[in-house]
Amino acid sequence: MQVCSTWQAVSRSDPLWHRLTSAIWGRTHRLQATWHEEYVYRHQTSQNFRLRRSVHETLHFDPTGVEISDGFICRCLTLSDTHLACSFADATLDGDINVAIIDGQQQARRAHVGNIVDGSLVDFTGCGRWWVGLYAGVPGRVIHIWDGNTEDLVYMNTTLTDRESLMGWHMLTELTETIGRVRVTSQESVVACTSNRFMVLDLRNPVFPLHDRESRIGLMVNSLDTNNEANITVDNRGRATVRRANTLEELYRFNTRLGSVMSCTNLVYSLMCAGGVIRVWEIEHGQYLYSFAENVGAENAMVGDDQHVAMASSDTRIHLWDFGAQSARKARQGPCNMFATSIENLKTSDEDSHFSRLGGIVKRIAYSVAYVFSEADEENNKDN
Repeated sequence: MQVCSTWQAVSRSDPLWHRLTSAIWGRTHRLQATWHEEYVYRHQTSQNFRLRRSVHETLHFDPTGVEISDGFICRCLTLSDTHLACSFADATLDGDINVAIIDGQQQARRAHVGNIVDGSLVDFTGCGRWWVGLYAGVPGRVIHIWDGNTEDLVYMNTTLTDRESLMGWHMLTELTETIGRVRVTSQESVVACTSNRFMVLDLRNPVFPLHDRESRIGLMVNSLDTNNEANITVDNRGRATVRRANTLEELYRFNTRLGSVMSCTNLVYSLMCAGGVIRVWEIEHGQYLYSFAENVGAENAMVGDDQHVAMASSDTRIHLWDFGAQSARKARQGPCNMFATSIENLKTSDEDSHFSRLGGIVKRIAYSVAYVFSEADEENNKDN
């Protein structure tokens, strides 16, 4: 059986792979040479998460130049495609913001100097365009937003942590329980919470909150995280709830059966750390999958995305797991074979729910293309 030139052209169409990658993985820009390679890379990285395949590294922050190095603690972490940013508290200031390149030099660069006038930096997050800091101590100056390209402050307001202002000032001289957490979604919104309040802001117009709710049961502050289209929280009864990012529509719910947790979430999986052990759940069905082999000890901060997971421990080390390190080699398959393989895998993998967003028509076409290529491969193998 011969594959016609039209089908061959379809399999090599970079715009097609662009649309598939965007619809399934929510990617708007690629890191690989082509969108086909980007799709393969994202697919294999997700499989690496499910199959527990990763490379573990330990990063060490150099405290040279720090006036008081004792008690120098990493309290906040955030990831972009190429950078790991970390914020340290040194028991004298509200915390500087430092930036380090993941795949390059492992020395952090100071991007913002802490200022006691703003109160204590409770949490920090960001994306390609925005950086967001959550503060406590000064009423009405709670959320700070920077332009990630220029590193200029563009917004400062809200009252989310006003109740915790006194506790925020205590953070300047002593370790306290976590006051709040803040995250940014791919829909350019900010999700933040305290133990009794939950807030969503539009980054393009943060003056008027999209949602501002009280929590009757209470929330585990360190459990809050977001992915491309949803956020997850765990309440004080150990119940995890996944909601649509901007509307707060409830999508899924499952019981973690854990006490105090610190968590991070990507498009498919939620990772929760309790007692130094990181456990992995599949979000949509609430299925527990496995635990990380490495015990990180007492955890201070945690962050993750579709490729990396980072954990700052109390001994000043930052643990970094890379689930994409083994994917690049598998992207070298021919486009026809890879199209058939990847679509076939989607039929039974955890990605099926995301692939279904393309709609039935596109899905049937994709399966048809995969079938044609699979049949062609079988015929070619017989002939050879």
